[in-house]
Amino acid sequence: MFGRPGPPQHLSFIASAAYRALPRPNGELVGAAEAALRRYFPAMADAKVTRALVLREPDATFASDPEAESYRPGAITPVPGLYLAGDWTATGLPATIEGAVRSGFAAARCVERIG
Repeated sequence: MFGRPGPPQHLSFIASAAYRALPRPNGELVGAAEAALRRYFPAMADAKVTRALVLREPDATFASDPEAESYRPGAITPVPGLYLAGDWTATGLPATIEGAVRSGFAAARCVERIG
């Protein structure tokens, strides 16, 4: 992974809005990540995990309701040359990394149209 021929290799697994995972023990979460790694990357079947770190951010993704969507701004602002991007903008997705990426692309398209 990442073009390195040997160790060390580093992998990150992210679970957005992972309310069910919050109370699960760290070892169980690491085991689930390892199982997914082996299932989707069969060549990794013999890989050894030598260190694992589990971080929990229970408030990282806010739970929005339909009414709140109207408050999320788009990329265009009234300030010339200022565009907004972030998971909190109007992306059509929850406030996740996927929403942030979609928002970044929308802001970049606005810049391309102007420049």
